[in-house]
Amino acid sequence: MIVIMVDGNFPLSGFGEEAMKVFEKELKQSIIPFVEKNYRVKAEAKYRALAGLSMGGIQTLYTGIRNTEMFSYLGVFSSGWFADRKECQSLNTNY
Repeated sequence: MIVIMVDGNFPLSGFGEEAMKVFEKELKQSIIPFVEKNYRVKAEAKYRALAGLSMGGIQTLYTGIRNTEMFSYLGVFSSGWFADRKECQSLNTNY
């Protein structure tokens, strides 16, 4: 198992939709490609998980639910869920 721990703090409000989009973009366009290029990993979703604590938990929910083709497992630890916030409303689905 390889565990990659990144700092999800960006110069934007951590719980705003713009910060969530920046995190998702950074993860998909920079972090995952870097790991797959530099480490021997299986790149299929069934071998990939995303997890986070607190702000990382809401980032995990936001990114993981929007990218189910990339992640088979989500670990959300001590995260708030703000159903009335715009970024969370876009995630309300029939799952």
